[in-house]
Amino acid sequence: MAQEKIYHLLTNAVPFQNIKLIKEDYTFEDRQQKLSGLFLSRDVDYRTLLGDVEAQYGEEELPDKENLAEEITVNYFYLVFKALLTDLSDYYGYDPSYFSLENLLKDA
Repeated sequence: MAQEKIYHLLTNAVPFQNIKLIKEDYTFEDRQQKLSGLFLSRDVDYRTLLGDVEAQYGEEELPDKENLAEEITVNYFYLVFKALLTDLSDYYGYDPSYFSLENLLKDA
C-alpha cells in the first residue's frame, strides 16, 4: 500500500504519468535489471526504511494498514527530498533559503 501511495504522489505531483509501478519483490535477478518503472523494492533506502519501521514497532501493535502506509510514504519522501537537496546544492544558483519550509509553503 505504501508503494501505491508513493506512486500516486509521484505521478500526480511530478510529470511521471507514463511510469508504471512494479510491485514484485526485488530478488537480484538479471531479469529485474531490465525492468523499467518505479521499482521501490529495488531501492535500498526504501528497503532500509521498511526494516527501520518494523524495528521501530518491534513488539508493539502496528497501526492499521492505511496509517502505516502513510507513515512509510512520509518517511520515504523525507529521504528523497534530502537526497535531492544534497544533489541540488552542487548546482550553480542553489540557495538553501529557497527551499526553506516558509518559502515552500508560501503559496500553497
